[in-house]
Amino acid sequence: MIDINLIPAALRKDGQGKANSLEINIPKEILVGTGVGVVLLLVVVHLLIGAVWLIGIGRFAHTNAEWQKVLPDKTVLDAISSE
Repeated sequence: MIDINLIPAALRKDGQGKANSLEINIPKEILVGTGVGVVLLLVVVHLLIGAVWLIGIGRFAHTNAEWQKVLPDKTVLDAISSE
């Protein structure tokens, strides 16, 4: 195959350029920092979801306790209204 290269020999690059290589050079500090950041994000999201869940349980318990206070009066009113 004929190779036509009009660039002077002194300015030519040897081998393939970086655009053709599949090598990715990422420093270890960036990889470790990203990994730690993702793990911390997952832990924070987990804690927030747990807090929302506990708040929901607390609200349910509070509403249930209020209902138990009103229940005797409701049974009396239901008995009166059925008569």
